[in-house]
Amino acid sequence: MSGPTTRGRSLAYLKNYEPEVGAAAGILLYPTIEGDFSCNYRILGHPVRVCSVNLMQPWTVIHRQLLELLHSESAPLKPVAVRA
Repeated sequence: MSGPTTRGRSLAYLKNYEPEVGAAAGILLYPTIEGDFSCNYRILGHPVRVCSVNLMQPWTVIHRQLLELLHSESAPLKPVAVRA
């Protein structure tokens, strides 16, 4: 799904936020036009969720799914500003 550069960058973000927020969590979100997937992993002690959102749905459904993703029981996340 993602190349080594994307994975490496994702792990770097998680590791860089450890001192500030403790065990950081992450989401890799992919657009799809049919079907959905959702997988939970633990990478170097960090919970990471890989999932999709189907962009062929009405925007109200997409909006609801994104909000549910942020507040999911399986991977509750706190928004953190990403430094460029």
